Amino acid sequence: MTANASNPLSRLIAAGGQKLFLVTLSVAALLAALGFSFAVFGAFSGLLASTFDQLMVIAVGVGLIGVSGVVGYSALN
Repeated sequence: MTANASNPLSRLIAAGGQKLFLVTLSVAALLAALGFSFAVFGAFSGLLASTFDQLMVIAVGVGLIGVSGVVGYSALN
């Protein structure tokens, strides 16, 4: 694991060692699972009032998946 000078999260993880690295990957996996759950719920749930509500829940899910990708990428670089 090398600390990229342009990425402060990478420097923090490199300084924190293996435990922080594993915690960061766990957080990324949790965010991805939560985002996927939101996206599936938004797409297939009949509990939401309108199509706009469904799209907003799907957007939140996709956003969480995106954040998890950034966190995971930062952990690996």
